[in-house]
Amino acid sequence: MFLGAHQAVAAQNLNVFIADHYGAGTAVSKITTNPSTAMLGAGGYFLCTSTSDPKCATSATMTALLPICKSASEANCVESLAVTSPKAANGEALLIKTIGKKAFEADPISGTPAGASWSLFEVPELKRAGEQSLYAVNVSVSFQKFPIVGFKATDFSAAVVPYTLGTTSSADPHPEEYVDPTGKTSVRGLGGDPKCVWIESGSCGVEATFPNDARVKLTVHVGNYLTSWLHGRLTDPNISISAIDTQQNRLSVDANPVTVPAASTAQPVNALDPNLVNRFRDPNGNLPSGDLSMLVESSQSTAMDSFATYEKFFSNKANRLDSVWSFRALGASAAASMVPAGPSSLPSSPTGILGAITGMLGSGTSSPTTAIADALGMGVAAAKCSSQISAVTGAILGNNSSTALIGLVTTNAMTYDAKPPQFKDGSLDYKVAGLHLNPDDTVFSGRYDLVMDSKVARCLYGYSDSNAPLQATVEIIDADGTTKVTTSNLRESNGWLKLGVYGFSFSSPTLKVKLVQGTPVVNPQTPPPASTPASTPANTPANTPANTPASTPASTPAATGVKAPMKTISCVKGKTIKKVTGANPKCPAGFKLKP
Repeated sequence: MFLGAHQAVAAQNLNVFIADHYGAGTAVSKITTNPSTAMLGAGGYFLCTSTSDPKCATSATMTALLPICKSASEANCVESLAVTSPKAANGEALLIKTIGKKAFEADPISGTPAGASWSLFEVPELKRAGEQSLYAVNVSVSFQKFPIVGFKATDFSAAVVPYTLGTTSSADPHPEEYVDPTGKTSVRGLGGDPKCVWIESGSCGVEATFPNDARVKLTVHVGNYLTSWLHGRLTDPNISISAIDTQQNRLSVDANPVTVPAASTAQPVNALDPNLVNRFRDPNGNLPSGDLSMLVESSQSTAMDSFATYEKFFSNKANRLDSVWSFRALGASAAASMVPAGPSSLPSSPTGILGAITGMLGSGTSSPTTAIADALGMGVAAAKCSSQISAVTGAILGNNSSTALIGLVTTNAMTYDAKPPQFKDGSLDYKVAGLHLNPDDTVFSGRYDLVMDSKVARCLYGYSDSNAPLQATVEIIDADGTTKVTTSNLRESNGWLKLGVYGFSFSSPTLKVKLVQGTPVVNPQTPPPASTPASTPANTPANTPANTPASTPASTPAATGVKAPMKTISCVKGKTIKKVTGANPKCPAGFKLKP
């Protein structure tokens, strides 16, 4: 969240923007000290030139935009990019350059990467086809340094942004030290242009849109800080992760971009609730002169709360649609932040994240595996899945652990809960929020994709038979209590379970995903006797290859192993409508069959 003030305006307004850009145009690599570092006397932020800078000897915070890989075994780097379309099947992207100079070099001793900047690519075949061919890549990792422990990763994100060449009079984005009004040294970002994705000496990349039906594949080398869940802005994704060594993985994400709505509003400050305005006052109770501005990145952890606060000002209508392809990792800091710290926590310590993890494990209420599994959204049900969760636990605690990835959740909703789906009462629950209408007054259509490790999914739901296909039932509960139940496209292949839920509307639905295990597929080596053909019609699982469920919609009975055909009925109770699907569906108590 960014706060600022624009000078010399006649009437003071509060300008609120909600968009999804992951800091495009202002992202820079930098190392700063922790603001509570006692060794620097007055405290505050200070810039460091490297991980060995004496100012950062005890504690530090690092943001590193990863450079391009120079070898197959190099750590923390961008390996390749490909963008295809119906007009360009070969989407291999060629590196143009990485803008600017490195802010700092990699440090093998601390395990931290070099700090680079945006890398620019061109796709020759797209250019020949007359389609968008220039793309900027930003893969960013954040680290925090703790006493004794050293550097630990706290966040990870990746974005591919189409751009066209433009110019700007703004300076290149860069950090600088300054003395704040309290007399303490701090660090601020200067330069940058909101119209530009990247800036270099007056040249800039102006954000464009992906080609129709584009497909993007990004491959990066990342450490074991990439753990548990990915979340972000993709649809119909495929993921692949393999170990380079005990500390580094090769991750490929292949998906279509999504259209994400953005919104803005300008409200007179003197007409607003004082509680909203007070958030912008300085310690002396004064408001900055000029307009107040707030930019909310719609996939950051506080976006849902911010959207709820300002939703009433947006008139239930987006004012812009952005073409987005990006994702983030739920790392150790996010996992720790979701667990109440116990008696051993250190809330006032500069090692806040480490303190939270210490408190979580020192509270005496749960084992490390159970506590972290609960933080990852798995709940107490994951205690039985210790073999699947142990790799994630090891990664969060900083032990050697490769390919520790539970899954990926993505959506095109304006905002969403940037946490893993929560496993409660037999379903995975996921919350999204947004405005009901597009800029052209058409109804915005929501998309939700879930990719999950098959073993973890089957363990959570108690389905141990890997030969039995799974069917997904998705319950969509809107903010007004209206409930819809639908079966959804579910596929299982290459060790991953893939679910897509499309076509739901807003404003704040909760998606509840339940899995049902069908009849195990009969081994084709032992078909039923020829004298009983009635028991094995041509479309039953007995005559369906074992991999059919991976490519057939789950609502097709033959593909899921459900013996009886499924049908859907609508039930009403006042304004609440429920759709119930099953072989012999019945309305719940208190509901009546809708005529």
